[in-house]
Amino acid sequence: MRPLLPDHTILGLIAAQPKHGYDLLALFQAQEELGRVWTLSQSQLYNVLKRLERKGFIHGEKRQSSMAPTRTEYRITPTGYKKLEEWLFDRQPPASIRGIRVEFLSKLHICSLLGLDPRTIIEKQRATCVCQRDRILTQRHNTESVTESLTLEFVISQLNAAIDWLDNIYATYAVHSE
Repeated sequence: MRPLLPDHTILGLIAAQPKHGYDLLALFQAQEELGRVWTLSQSQLYNVLKRLERKGFIHGEKRQSSMAPTRTEYRITPTGYKKLEEWLFDRQPPASIRGIRVEFLSKLHICSLLGLDPRTIIEKQRATCVCQRDRILTQRHNTESVTESLTLEFVISQLNAAIDWLDNIYATYAVHSE
């Protein structure tokens, strides 16, 4: 399982509008934004910004203001935008509940900020969950271990709940786009 990093979410926030670190941190702390999705400290955020700039995904420029200290404002680069699109439209997003709760919800948030229709992203997430559930159903069918069977049944129940939730939000977006 790959680690869930805020890199792509930060790229999306900067793609929506150039921002400095303080603005980004406020978005990650606000409950109505990403505060219920991510837990990110100021030092973590600035480490990610340095990493993204080093990779050429963002570019920072010092901005002076008479009202505040000099701040670095970040803009996404064409390479960064390409990386963002790859993440948004990933064919195989994580099917873990944590991946859905963090990465998928972040994708929906970024789609909203960028004015993108999220239905393709929802469809891909659903397809990945269905595929994962079907694999685990086969594993459960083939096991003789009670413990393994119970564990797999629990994961199947989580995936079924996620699939139902994805169906509901897809229907919500479909109604709003008509």
